[in-house]
Amino acid sequence: VTLGAPMPPPLLALTARMRTLPVPSPLAGFEANEANALRYVRAEGHFLGPHCDDRQLSGDTLVNLSLAGEATMTYAHDRDGSRPPV
Repeated sequence: VTLGAPMPPPLLALTARMRTLPVPSPLAGFEANEANALRYVRAEGHFLGPHCDDRQLSGDTLVNLSLAGEATMTYAHDRDGSRPPV
């Protein structure tokens, strides 16, 4: 996908389904503005280390989707290390 290009149709279809979850849902108004396709192979030592997402770019909602295996995400506020409700 090229920078500035629209989201791929399968991702648009998935986000449309997310918006139809039972109310109240934090995804009711969700619009994807970024997508990353990453491949992590645990046996090869791959992992996603702690980092801060740019809240000005991503907004209030983060959505993570694992298509090929288990994934556990732990979220923490970058300033005080506290964990927000998930």
